[in-house]
Amino acid sequence: MRKLSIFTILFCVLSCGFSYSQDITFRAEAPNQVTVGQPFNIVFALSSTNGSRLNATEFRAPTFRNLEIQSGPSQSTYNSTQFINGVRTQTVSLQLTYRVIPRQKGIINIGQASIVVDGTTYTSQGISIQANPDASSQAQQPQNQRQSAESTQRSDNRTNINNEDLFILANVSKSAPYEGEEVIVSYNIYTAVSVSSYSIYKIPSSADFWVEELPALSQQAHATSLNGRRYQTAEIRRIAAYPQRNGKLSIAPLEIEAVAQMRIQDRHQPSDPFGLFDDFFSTFGSVQNIKKELKSNVTTFNVKPLPEYGKPASFRGNVGRFQFTSKTDKTTLKTNEAITISVTISGKGNLRHIEPPEIVFPGDFEVYDPRTIENITVGNQGITGSITFEYLAIPRTQGIYTIPEIKFSYFDPSQERYIEHKSPKQQITVNKGEAIYSTTGIKGDDYQNRDIEFIKTKSHTMHPKHSMSFLFSTWFWILTGIIPALFVIFCFINRRLKLINNDVVGLRRRQALSIAKRCLRKAAIFMNDNEKADFYIEISQALWGFLSRKYNIPVAELSIETVHRTLNGKDISNEHIVEFLKALEDCEFARFAPGGQALQSMRAIYDKALEVITNISAYQHE
Repeated sequence: MRKLSIFTILFCVLSCGFSYSQDITFRAEAPNQVTVGQPFNIVFALSSTNGSRLNATEFRAPTFRNLEIQSGPSQSTYNSTQFINGVRTQTVSLQLTYRVIPRQKGIINIGQASIVVDGTTYTSQGISIQANPDASSQAQQPQNQRQSAESTQRSDNRTNINNEDLFILANVSKSAPYEGEEVIVSYNIYTAVSVSSYSIYKIPSSADFWVEELPALSQQAHATSLNGRRYQTAEIRRIAAYPQRNGKLSIAPLEIEAVAQMRIQDRHQPSDPFGLFDDFFSTFGSVQNIKKELKSNVTTFNVKPLPEYGKPASFRGNVGRFQFTSKTDKTTLKTNEAITISVTISGKGNLRHIEPPEIVFPGDFEVYDPRTIENITVGNQGITGSITFEYLAIPRTQGIYTIPEIKFSYFDPSQERYIEHKSPKQQITVNKGEAIYSTTGIKGDDYQNRDIEFIKTKSHTMHPKHSMSFLFSTWFWILTGIIPALFVIFCFINRRLKLINNDVVGLRRRQALSIAKRCLRKAAIFMNDNEKADFYIEISQALWGFLSRKYNIPVAELSIETVHRTLNGKDISNEHIVEFLKALEDCEFARFAPGGQALQSMRAIYDKALEVITNISAYQHE
């Protein structure tokens, strides 16, 4: 029996190891056909779908015969999370890119590359590339002249980066949406130089929009042309924004800090702009790192109001394209037996804002609050899915009842009109069932709608006919004195509460610490479940929200500079200010850094956030 148990444990361990290895893939990517003299990329991609970090070492590249290596390998890491039908999938990928130039026509065979991950070696497949001759006039020039021109161009070693070399561009799917209509905003980075890393240090916010984070279409860089110039571009953030009112609205710029690499005294061209985040592979030439702060353009919308013409009475602000279905689990039942009516709304739009439709039940039904079941998918094209509301009701008396039609309406921006769905009327037959007795011995059928009280059998104290009445008794005088006193106390408390409620700034300050601790408690739950994305969101809300409420800083003005300036003016020690700012920077970097890798462990960030909030809250001076 003992041998069998040991064998079972070893089998489970080996099975887990095998399952883990199956999550990692290593492949080579390159175009099928290229042109002689024209550079192209060869990419070796390592990916894992189990969400763990890729500890890659000992990369061995194949031999590049008949190819001239311009640069490489440049390293790029990506981390993406998707929620599909409630299932969370996290993918971590590492890409090693070579920039090469074919020097002669024909078939170019590239062998296998290998890489070691956690002690296991993975091998890519071999690839074949067809190199075609260049028919352009440039290809007809003597090779030595082209090399001389290229060498002259590459010798221009700049140490400054202007706004045309590196910038962020925000694109919107629609600039004139309706109020409540979904708008996709995509932030793309464009670069003509090599970028080693970037970090988001200020996320745009607007009280006029409800915003949902979306997964990016693709975080892999690709070549594009803009204003007649070639760039490498990639999407760094994607959101769905829902305007909450009409008029001219805007979303503030996204701000990031990028580190660009300029090659000094190197005859090779820069590598893939989305390169080395962890530079443990060899590179060519001398490189100078240049920090640059970037701001995207301000996104402006002319939000149209929803039309009044044709608006149904059942409309509650739903905008999008939806389907509506209703279902009743039974039409014949007995008294005190439950009936369930399910209403399902599915489609695309502001699903999270949908309220339960109103159902008018007969007065003899005992009705409970509806239960909400969400099946929402957050994809790169917006929010889709369904919401189901389940209504539970219990008839208490027998009879034939009619449940009126259930109405649900929404505004369709594509058709620019209101659409109303109606379910058919439901006839419910309730037969007499078993009586339910309460603790007082009253039948359930009679207890629900009785209009005559039952005879009380409990004995009561009797008083003589000519005994002293309540008027002018001891209790009469006691109550006569207590009632005015209670009235005065009530007026005093009411006045005090009004003064407190009118002091909005003071109320926000008093609530700052309690709300921050509430966010930290949620973060602790996500930390125990290893939900990194939700954990960093709660830590960020605890830190930024505490400062906003404690010192009355508007959310739109929150930034590292504003926080530093505010704390300096509040008689707070410089040590505590530095610790708080460091906690903010560590949290934001861990939340938005490419690859999802934190500067330190989740536990350390949690403990530091709790410590700095406690230190700042100890100061009584406002």
